[in-house]
Amino acid sequence: MNSFMCKIKNEWHYFRMRYHEQLLESCLDQHLKGKITKKISYHKTRCYAGAAHKLAED
Repeated sequence: MNSFMCKIKNEWHYFRMRYHEQLLESCLDQHLKGKITKKISYHKTRCYAGAAHKLAED
């Protein structure tokens, strides 16, 4: 994948991670907190994987 697409994909995961972190702060339902926490973990993993992939290309 070209570097532009990698950058966009990485920024998308970072944006979604931050969005879900904001949702988590105001969430009162424990069931939803669990789902949001899983989404944060997923996007955090993908965000770091994208950063590692970019470093490997350089």
